[in-house]
Amino acid sequence: MLSVTSFSIAGHTFTIYTYQLLIAAGVLLGIAALLLAFGRNKHVVVKRSVATDELYMQLGRIADALERLANQSSDRIIAERSQRIEAQAPPPPPPPKVNEETHATVAYSMFGR
Repeated sequence: MLSVTSFSIAGHTFTIYTYQLLIAAGVLLGIAALLLAFGRNKHVVVKRSVATDELYMQLGRIADALERLANQSSDRIIAERSQRIEAQAPPPPPPPKVNEETHATVAYSMFGR
């Protein structure tokens, strides 16, 4: 049985069947495919000129300067923090030596047996 959808606009009742929706969807997909096929033939090419070369050069200089600034600030922050940490904290004690006896005393160990 076909599905029927009815809706009213300004006193007029419109009835749409399922096959009409399928045909409309197919037509819309066909139009979209045609538009995509014809739209691929258009290409925009920016030719080299003195202005574009100058623009590329200036943007490159700006990018290099920003990278240098970013690296300097992070390097400086890391160096300052490491110096503070070294000045404030005493060196950590060496870790205790581990031998087989300490492993054997671990309760409920899978490998202690």
